[in-house]
Amino acid sequence: MLQLLPAPPPPPEYCLLWADRWWPWSDPWWLCMQKAEWSGWAQFTGAMLAVIVAICIPLLNERGAKKRDFHWAQAVIIGLGSAVRECVEACETQNLVTLHAARGQLQRAVDECGSLQFSSLTHESWGAIVGCRNICSDLLMRTDGMTFGANWQHWRASFDAVGHGIGAVGRTHFKLT
Repeated sequence: MLQLLPAPPPPPEYCLLWADRWWPWSDPWWLCMQKAEWSGWAQFTGAMLAVIVAICIPLLNERGAKKRDFHWAQAVIIGLGSAVRECVEACETQNLVTLHAARGQLQRAVDECGSLQFSSLTHESWGAIVGCRNICSDLLMRTDGMTFGANWQHWRASFDAVGHGIGAVGRTHFKLT
């Protein structure tokens, strides 16, 4: 004779934080699921977290590179400006030895500026740095033959004008005060 077997019991449900015990309203069907359902949700959550992390890490790295390049650009502009100020002060004291030392400092700042590569600066900011470097290079070439009989006021005005230009570039492009 055929005998009917009893139906197997439903698989047990597992509740999030024992919600079946503390949830005061009806049956928390959305907090209690079987093992297979919980594993599906765990895989989905892990996959979404992996996607979010994969998107955020490159964005954070790019932001850090932009900030680093911006600070380097600020330092370059500050270096050029301080070297030009040294030249202005040397012209005020009319000391040719001090002026040659200040011109050497300006030449080093110009050389350093030419060797830098900024990958994440805007084209406008990069153009401002290159423009300042070119103006300083031109000024160095024009003042190359200065002697004791030089017109100090003329050279001071030239250095001062370049210094004001570099200061304006620093204030507009690199938020220097």
